[in-house]
Amino acid sequence: MKSCYFFFFKVYEIVERVSEIVKSWPKVWGDVDESSIGVVSPYSDQVQRIRSELRKRKLVNVSVERVLNIQGQCDAELKCLEMITIINKKIRIYKIS
Repeated sequence: MKSCYFFFFKVYEIVERVSEIVKSWPKVWGDVDESSIGVVSPYSDQVQRIRSELRKRKLVNVSVERVLNIQGQCDAELKCLEMITIINKKIRIYKIS
């Protein structure tokens, strides 16, 4: 049960961070472009749940992929990449921009 708590916490945390990025989009990046935001997760279930929560917030163009699926597929220039990892049951979310 405890792992479920962390799982859902991570989903909501990442969705909240993506929402914040869209709201505070830097002017130097030009117009807001959801498709230049990427989220990488190691688990397919997590990817599906993140996509579902993003859709609820009308953020349908954010790229959410598993690590294995995104390798070699970065044709588009991503302005921001969120990566989810767990180390010792602590959540680490990295923002690369």
